This record gives sequence, C-alpha cells and structure tokens, in this order.
Amino acid sequence: LLVTVLVVEGIAVAQKTQAAPRQRIELTFDERYYIEPSFECRFDHLEVRDGPFGFSPLIDRYCGMKSPALI
Repeated sequence: LLVTVLVVEGIAVAQKTQAAPRQRIELTFDERYYIEPSFECRFDHLEVRDGPFGFSPLIDRYCGMKSPALI
C-alpha cells in the first residue's frame, strides 16, 4: 500500500493506492509542479509513505519545483 499526502496551508489530502500481493506500485510525475518550498518541507509538501497509516515508514517528502524521480 502506498499513501501520498498533499499538505497545503495546513489541509491534508490523502490518496491511498494498493497493489495486489507481491506486486509493486510505481509513482511518476508527468508534469512539473510547484509546492511552496520550506526548510525540510515542513509546511506545504507532498509526502509518500510505505503503508496505510500516518506513522507508516516515510519514503520521502517533497516541496518546491523539483519533481521527484521514479518512486
């Protein structure tokens, strides 16, 4: 299960994507985006977690203009 969370102005929107057993999920970004940058992306950010919960292992947190590589 892969969970992506977009946080903008303190509001979080989560998207859960689940793969079949023994399958993987690949996440790619087709277009550039802009999320207001901050130190360690503490404020507005896109967060990707490996699991269904807010405490699942964090894959990474993204902000600014740089699109992530293949996740």
